[in-house]
Amino acid sequence: MRTILKCLPILIAVSALWACNKRPVEGGLPVPQVAGNQLFPQSTSRDLDILFVIDNSISMGDEQTRLNTNLNTLMQALNSLQGGFPNAHIGVVSTDLGTAPYQAGPGCDNRGGDGGKLQDTPRGLGCTPPGDDLPFINIENSNSVLSGNIANVDTPTADGLLCPDGLPCPDMTLPCCGCVDMSNLPERATGDTALDLCDVQAGFRCIAALGTDGCGFEQPLESARKALTCDETLCPNGEEFLRDSAVLAIVFVGDEDDCSARRGDLFDTAQQSIKSELGGATSYRCFEFGVTCTPAINRSGQMLTGCRSKTPADVENPEDLYLYPIQEYYDFFSTLRPEGRVILAGITGPHRPSDEVTTVLLGMALDLEPACEGPEAGSKAAPSVRTNELIRLFGENGVVLQDVNNNVGICTNDFGPALVRLGEVIRSVLMPGCIGNPLIYDDDSEATADGPKLIETPDQATCSVIEVTNAGRDDEARQERGRCIFEGDAATACTDPSVSPGGLSDGEGDGPSDRSPKPCWYICDNGTADVGGCEYRWQMRFCRDDVCNPLTPAPALTDAYVQCLSCNPDALGCLCGDGTCQDGPAPEFRDVGENAANCHEDCAD
Repeated sequence: MRTILKCLPILIAVSALWACNKRPVEGGLPVPQVAGNQLFPQSTSRDLDILFVIDNSISMGDEQTRLNTNLNTLMQALNSLQGGFPNAHIGVVSTDLGTAPYQAGPGCDNRGGDGGKLQDTPRGLGCTPPGDDLPFINIENSNSVLSGNIANVDTPTADGLLCPDGLPCPDMTLPCCGCVDMSNLPERATGDTALDLCDVQAGFRCIAALGTDGCGFEQPLESARKALTCDETLCPNGEEFLRDSAVLAIVFVGDEDDCSARRGDLFDTAQQSIKSELGGATSYRCFEFGVTCTPAINRSGQMLTGCRSKTPADVENPEDLYLYPIQEYYDFFSTLRPEGRVILAGITGPHRPSDEVTTVLLGMALDLEPACEGPEAGSKAAPSVRTNELIRLFGENGVVLQDVNNNVGICTNDFGPALVRLGEVIRSVLMPGCIGNPLIYDDDSEATADGPKLIETPDQATCSVIEVTNAGRDDEARQERGRCIFEGDAATACTDPSVSPGGLSDGEGDGPSDRSPKPCWYICDNGTADVGGCEYRWQMRFCRDDVCNPLTPAPALTDAYVQCLSCNPDALGCLCGDGTCQDGPAPEFRDVGENAANCHEDCAD
């Protein structure tokens, strides 16, 4: 018998207020339905620190080229932020930490490898690396005018633009300048020293083409941890790169899985035989000693499923764990910034726990069947079990290329889908307030035979908001915030966020009940998707003074925990009263047309 699914609002806890403190939100919704929870940082800024962790082993030449070619997609997404490109720190590190004291392969003899240090050596013909004695790109946006420590490389000429390689670019398109349709950018007068997206891309290309002479035992997770560690014993990149005010994004690019070694003897080259304790001195060791599957991994050709990273529980003695556990990296990266302000992305070999992994025995050597094969001859990628597992622990703030490009992963010419999605996630964090699901009426009489009815105007939204300052600290303070009451008709559309929707009511002549609370919240209407950078129609904003000046800042370390009555579009069989029906796990709707009456049955599990 097929179960008919009803459209039930789903509770998704995304905030530390519920997930970590495990304390109920006071003043919750007085309705029988469960509402979705969201965290909206209030004291955020437009600062973005983005670290690229790039595999520089012998197999990565084509992939590095594709990253540089596709970079414009991410830059355009970031430039679509209200107010333009963010105040950005852009850094690059390699995956090379060496294998010393063992010489485990080409490029592995340098003790400590690159040590997680930001790479700022110019690697393009005649290109200019970042200046100001900073090993990263520093971009500042003042009233939509960019400045920073990189060169203005596309000075206008009579023939068009001069590109980083000095060649004319009269049509102002790829591949010369790295910008798709420069006509979308403001026209620049001769002598203008302001930077644009092409300059940012040229600066990135100058330091990101790391080459292919790095160690083949890639350690991207540990390299990123070293790069972002700064304490009394270690601070390889000084204190300048990471900013307390910034959202942090980490992007892993590589065709091999992580081999971040907890024990250096994993690379012992004295053991070469397949019959030795460690087996042959190849990167298969990283898989055998860093991953567990069903059935148990042995040294023969196998077809494995359920592969995941090894944990201390998988070994008899914790000292027997050769690679750092993934949970340790999650605990480190997720706490570098407040809740919801760390983003991870991976342009990696495809792998999910449900995917099969095949090991092959070639003579007396073990290897993995490629998870994918690229467009170039010999181009391939191993299943990225550990790296993808870490990224997916970040939920909506984790972006794996495999999940947005039909399981192809890094084996594609087009990294665009991952970079677009990364840009969207960054945008949603830098522009908090997007309501994550379609909002529905808090009134059973408004429900249709097919499910709850979607609201049509902002005043129909039912939400509860708790504002928390200094969450998790001894001086944590919480306050329930009410809906704004405006003097006269306020703008309901999501206009420019720097424009006030109207003044708040002082209650004079109308009675105390009409006096607006302060601070307060209101819902505005995006109208169509992407107007305010939100996937769905509605956005929540806040007023903190009588005139609702959007520039009035929230106190430092302030977050809003929001519950709004909504329908979860990801639920199979979810019909939200608008004639559309969910037909799978992805957040796209299927138009059921004349079959609307049978939508639930069509979508049932």
